[in-house]
Amino acid sequence: MPLITRRLPSLRSSPSTPIPLRNPLSSSHPASHWRMGRKHSKPRSISCTVRFRPCIDIHKGKVKQIVGSTLRDSTDGGASDLVTNFESDKSPVEFANLYKKDGLKGGHVIMLGADAASQSAAFEALRAYPGGMQVGGGINADNAMNYLEEGASHVIVTSYVFSDGKMDPERLKHLVNMIGKDRLVLDLSCRKKDGKYSIVTDRWQKFSDVILDKETLEFLAKYSDEFLIHGVDVEGKRLGIDEELVMLLGCYSPIPVTYAGGVTTMADLEKIKTAGKEQVDVTVGSALDIFGGNMAYKEVVAWHNKQKRSTLSREIHGEALGHVAREAKERLDARLQIKRHNSLGSVKQTKNEGCGQGHKHRILGSVQREVFSSSKKSSRKFSWSKLGWRSSEQADCAVCLEEFETGDILVHLPCDHRFHWDCVLPWLESSSHCPCCRTTIVSQ
Repeated sequence: MPLITRRLPSLRSSPSTPIPLRNPLSSSHPASHWRMGRKHSKPRSISCTVRFRPCIDIHKGKVKQIVGSTLRDSTDGGASDLVTNFESDKSPVEFANLYKKDGLKGGHVIMLGADAASQSAAFEALRAYPGGMQVGGGINADNAMNYLEEGASHVIVTSYVFSDGKMDPERLKHLVNMIGKDRLVLDLSCRKKDGKYSIVTDRWQKFSDVILDKETLEFLAKYSDEFLIHGVDVEGKRLGIDEELVMLLGCYSPIPVTYAGGVTTMADLEKIKTAGKEQVDVTVGSALDIFGGNMAYKEVVAWHNKQKRSTLSREIHGEALGHVAREAKERLDARLQIKRHNSLGSVKQTKNEGCGQGHKHRILGSVQREVFSSSKKSSRKFSWSKLGWRSSEQADCAVCLEEFETGDILVHLPCDHRFHWDCVLPWLESSSHCPCCRTTIVSQ
């Protein structure tokens, strides 16, 4: 049976109101209906950098790597059905300290069960690296603030917002109003069904009616700071990445997004970098040697640092280009300023007549002006080292360095140097010497 999908619901719906099938982003739902008060702000912009985001998956207080799709909600935690790739003898705190030492921020502490041992272990890891890691797994409005106060930079939420296969708009609104969108990460982990990526909830066992596409990403970006998205079909199975999903995220996510699932080699990291347009971060789990895999953790950290250096280099280069552009703009602005000033010269001259500026008028009255014609053109360029050229040999203005064109009004000084009238006028208003050779234009 084909999957029946529904559009995103209006956040003004009451909890008892059925989720509408119409498009919430259509004209019938003005943008003002989607605001969540003072907590609402613009989506955080993405820098063109791909980063490695480490993880600490905790199950019954132990660090484990489990195939997520085998998790079940049951009294024994679904132990009989679990597929466990690795169980570490190191505590979550030790992994948190390792990531802190290597300067890896934005990683994820994920509780793979609601047991007290997992919660306690998560608190310890967050305290070991305050502000350095996000936390997810059973997060809701009642406990979210507790994890933030214990040191989590963000809380990661899925099932609380996507409940019983549907998105609960009132819960999303309440959570954002309580902690702020800048502390919220939405886990939009998905599985493919009927050719589309559907968000899955409840330990990834239940398909929701929300499709992961451009519209969904743009809408939910208004109410979260980041996305975390597992490619559930390949997660934990070492089958390679879901390249199509990474491409979708790189094209359409307007906020930072982390992809997880299927990474087995360093080449997969490069694939994510390319497919995600250097805008999709990546987390690696069971493939790392610290979790029993073959990928060297140190090599992945080195790759991460290389991406940071590359980004820094681009930023420095961009700043250098920006400096050159600013200098060019300043030169152009100065030239335009002169022209703007000169365009008012005749008006100022009229207004200032009889105001004690006879010396300036003597200078301006003594200079010869002419209209340039094409027959007077020369191929010779002005040179400050050859100031003895005859005027007929001078092809451009020494002030603006632009060639004389037919119809230009020129000033022809007694020393034979020529300039555009607009260019040299500011100089002549305050000096009685040629700006090139310092020849006196008129006696004092």
